Amino acid sequence: MDQGILRAILAVGRRAESVDIETLQDSFVSVGNIDLRLSSPDHQVIYGRRGTGKTHTLKYLLSNPSSQTIPMYVDLRSIGSNGSIYNDSTLSFTQRASTLLIDFLGAIHDQLLEIFVDSTELDLSAAGGHLDRFANAISTTRVEGPVSIKEQRHHEDTASVKAGVALKKLDPTFNIYVGSTNKEADDSEVSYELAREAHVIFGDLNAPLKAIAGLAKGKRFVVLVDEWSDIPLELQPFLADLIRKALIASGMTLKIAAIEHRARFAQVSKSGQYVGLQLGADVMADVNLDDFMVFENDEQRAVNFFRNLIYRHCLSNLDKSVAAQYKDESAFILSIFTEKRALEEFVRAAEGVPRDALNLLNKAAIKAEDRRIGVEDVRAAAREWYQSDKAAFINQDVETKRLLNWIVDKVIRGRKARAFLFDADRREDLIDRLFDSRSLHILKKNISSKEGGQRFDAYKLDYGCYVDLIKTSMNPNALLDDDLAGLPTDEVPDDDYRAIRRAILDFSDFAAAGNSAI
Repeated sequence: MDQGILRAILAVGRRAESVDIETLQDSFVSVGNIDLRLSSPDHQVIYGRRGTGKTHTLKYLLSNPSSQTIPMYVDLRSIGSNGSIYNDSTLSFTQRASTLLIDFLGAIHDQLLEIFVDSTELDLSAAGGHLDRFANAISTTRVEGPVSIKEQRHHEDTASVKAGVALKKLDPTFNIYVGSTNKEADDSEVSYELAREAHVIFGDLNAPLKAIAGLAKGKRFVVLVDEWSDIPLELQPFLADLIRKALIASGMTLKIAAIEHRARFAQVSKSGQYVGLQLGADVMADVNLDDFMVFENDEQRAVNFFRNLIYRHCLSNLDKSVAAQYKDESAFILSIFTEKRALEEFVRAAEGVPRDALNLLNKAAIKAEDRRIGVEDVRAAAREWYQSDKAAFINQDVETKRLLNWIVDKVIRGRKARAFLFDADRREDLIDRLFDSRSLHILKKNISSKEGGQRFDAYKLDYGCYVDLIKTSMNPNALLDDDLAGLPTDEVPDDDYRAIRRAILDFSDFAAAGNSAI
């Protein structure tokens, strides 16, 4: 391998937040025309696990605005106060929620001020008063609500007071008991129950925001919200409600990056009223990066994507004299991999996750030293990356590790397969943890059978889980089952249902084997 190319590979930044804007622009690869889909004026949620490119996508939109948009970027990991306050269970729920909302609004204010200060087109003098009113309104933002009181009487001789507080997300309940003892009197009890449905008081937020939006000279402000899932689940509906009532109501457009099963955009009360954002009504959840680039779903599309990803990320790190030699993507890829099969093995090992692909490329290049990367280099790099990153994360949780070992034993050793089916309507935290760690990957959602009617999601085990078995008698050659040549279609014919049943992972067996029920 050319030493200039090797240096370029090793210099590739593997996290979007650590790379400058120019490099992010040059290295961006659109998957599923995501940049075009996100150019819509609709409010949208971008789903994807860590490493799938959510931050890179939002920062690309930030640095490449259309002629009709003025973007601003908010990273929820770094807004306002120390983020740990939002998870601090010693603080009241209302204090945590109010602090979060104030911090978020403060970040929006700072972004708007910076936009008007830096712009040569927008009128700062016209915006100044509105920004001041917006800043003043932020201080009135808080979580509070009405109080209802219930009474019962109880008489005793000895006076006593007991108080208790129970905060239950949208229905925090405060109980205060006051009584006295009187042996000669009839027993009765006084009980004050202060139950309140929390909501947000906005004050004068909307008026200045609408006025500011009206100064955009025909453009629209687009708020790019990153790392939504870093906010505690119980606080997310309140932040979503603030966004709906303040930003969306003022005419701004919203794009949120989140992890699907770690996001809660709305909380619905028993009466049917909701706090937050309704998916499909207030905001569209139509972009999911987890649905793209897994090798088995579309081999050629996955290979083309990762070829382009490698080329773009490395090209910006090459010396100009070297880069001039590789204006053709195919020639550049041939200078890195020994053969097409090595590239395909690399794409398979990446499992559709761009950040994992860049880490694998780095490790494989080091393994190859001054050679081009071959199949065995890819496998050695995948083994090392899995052990140092994914397995290290899983090993911190005994139950998650036990479940993964059980799945590997059932699916790979028991069936010589790489994937299994799981009830689409069932939510299990341990499965979600394995998905978060990228030890499991979604192949297809909502597979069904005409005969059974039940719907399943197909999960695939990570390449690192079986790379050591590839050259052994336990090599998992099949994807789901020996009777299923490929991934089932959305509706499986009746004669395939028995094979589908054999591919379903029965979690009752996991509990029966002495493991904790999940």
